[in-house]
Amino acid sequence: RRFAMAAATSSNMTWRDMIRSFNGAQLKEQMQPDQYVACTSEIANAALKARQARSLVEDNEFESHLRHMGSRLYGFSGYHTYLLVAVLAKLPSSPATRAVLGRCFEQLEEDIS
Repeated sequence: RRFAMAAATSSNMTWRDMIRSFNGAQLKEQMQPDQYVACTSEIANAALKARQARSLVEDNEFESHLRHMGSRLYGFSGYHTYLLVAVLAKLPSSPATRAVLGRCFEQLEEDIS
């Protein structure tokens, strides 16, 4: 079952609202890697559009989102890991983004081997 962030963006939710919606979702444990990447991309794009990317990466709820996603990263394919790297590369550096990027690079290296 898909997590519908498209509905969130059409109703002009802020990135903070999107994170709260995602973190409160009962389905997040069942989400597939493409859904995690899509949600993260929509959250990041909303923050970038609002010129609040620094606030996003410093937000505790976004850090929680990244930690949760990072804990499931080893189930991602190389393709989904690469897409996640592309999304996170748009954002300012933070401890949370660096941690997930580090895991992404480990996963990509493992896939290449």
